[in-house]
Amino acid sequence: MMYLSAIIFYTQLLFSNPHEVPYRDESSYKLSLKMEFKTEKAPSNDKVDMVYTKKRSNGPLLYLNASLELLTLLENDYRIKVINSKKVVIKSARLKSPTTILFDLGFAEYMKSEKSSNTFTIQFIDKKRNVVSHIFLEIKKDGDFMVNGKRFGKV
Repeated sequence: MMYLSAIIFYTQLLFSNPHEVPYRDESSYKLSLKMEFKTEKAPSNDKVDMVYTKKRSNGPLLYLNASLELLTLLENDYRIKVINSKKVVIKSARLKSPTTILFDLGFAEYMKSEKSSNTFTIQFIDKKRNVVSHIFLEIKKDGDFMVNGKRFGKV
């Protein structure tokens, strides 16, 4: 009987919905995109990549940079992390006062075709390393730029 109750408890734990981290309040930040045209860098000649299949474009491509201006800091805000869809941290910083965080998103063409990361999560972390809120960015195949599930613009 004791084993059965333990199995039921762990099964409920395994299949229960995890605690959802809330979206950051829109009034506490201002997000802006900077779009510029860049040419793609050639692959390094020092390495041999047997799996390299990406073809470079002939001309400049639209490149996106993001600027996140924090208008107010909440009492639990200690650090910020920007993580792409491949779980790579592309920016990490300690928050001291309302500030502006700059980070690169990448080439729009590759994000739309999902050849590179097309989703980014900006996490706000407290001193105990708990994520207290987040902002979710996504570039869809049709070019819509989404912020927390709402259309922000088109690239």
